[in-house]
Amino acid sequence: MSHDRCACINHQQNLAKHHFYKNIKPKNNILKKQTNEDFINNKSSHANLLYHRWLSSQPKHHYSKRTGVSYISSIHARDANSILKLGSKHMYRKVFSNFQRIFSPNLCTQQKQEKRFTRACRRVLGKAIGDDHQAILATARKHKFIFLKNQYIKFPIRHKGGV
Repeated sequence: MSHDRCACINHQQNLAKHHFYKNIKPKNNILKKQTNEDFINNKSSHANLLYHRWLSSQPKHHYSKRTGVSYISSIHARDANSILKLGSKHMYRKVFSNFQRIFSPNLCTQQKQEKRFTRACRRVLGKAIGDDHQAILATARKHKFIFLKNQYIKFPIRHKGGV
């Protein structure tokens, strides 16, 4: 099986048993999970998780093979002065930055990635009211869509749910 093809339903188990799991080696650098098995899914646990992500200050790298897009998301804390002056109750915000287009070396896949990215741009940026640059950037910010190299988007992180 090559070129991301898959087996039919009758041969799926056989393919997994003999091809996928045959040459798997353990990784030396095992990523540390940020949650453990006894994680309680409530508002305070999510707040603690968010705090530890901010404290470690390691950005998260995102890459989409489908569209050939890469960007970095990081969590920033706002200082007390800006919270009190602006009246916003959100303590943390997420920042998307460092947008890059990383295409596949395969020409056919590269063309598909370009089409998909163009389609995503049309879908989001077609909703812009007005043709000026500021309206397009405002629409992208509203939909949390990053498409320019020097663009960054900041938005507050909201905790949903009770207590």
